Amino acid sequence: MCELARNSVLMSGFPHEMKQYWLGPNYTKEGVAGNDISRTNVPDVRVAFRTETLLDELSNIFKGVEKEEAL
Repeated sequence: MCELARNSVLMSGFPHEMKQYWLGPNYTKEGVAGNDISRTNVPDVRVAFRTETLLDELSNIFKGVEKEEAL
């Protein structure tokens, strides 16, 4: 539930100052660097897993696009 709440705040239209208050001053940074566990209650290992999974999925998508362009 904490991960869902964190992601909801990130994607919300709340002002930057509110997001900083709820998520921490580095919330705009990607991955673990942007996670303040004392505010979000989301473990760094979970954030790292999500970041790694996203990068892997994007890599697969771009590999597919490169193959299509080569044909």
